[in-house]
Amino acid sequence: MTLDQIGAADFSPRSLGISRVSKTGYTSAFEQSFPRLKSTRERRAALPILEVPSRYRVPTRGEARIDVGGGTVRECITEVERRFPGFQELILDTAGNQKRFVRLFLNGEALQRDCLDMDVVEKDTITIMASAAGG
Repeated sequence: MTLDQIGAADFSPRSLGISRVSKTGYTSAFEQSFPRLKSTRERRAALPILEVPSRYRVPTRGEARIDVGGGTVRECITEVERRFPGFQELILDTAGNQKRFVRLFLNGEALQRDCLDMDVVEKDTITIMASAAGG
């Protein structure tokens, strides 16, 4: 059977579950039926992101980028600890200070060790790097 025999109407956007055209292209019937899910996805993208190096991914079950809610760098680390117990002890010592061989970056800029209470805003990226030592 050829496409001419099937008919072009069978492959219209509506028959494929796409019901209207937006500025960016087709919007699926699913997104129209559940607009809240789309807004949740957009809201989640606006949260600060914590990037975890492979060395510290055991507690995070392999997650490399974690969306976190928090107003400061410390609160973001605490949020990850709440979701993934055992993570915070890799980054902070028992006094709550940044460990000696851990470096933190905020949007690519290195943070000083006493900057855990620095404010973070939507779309900020906190990157953790482990210092390498050897001889």
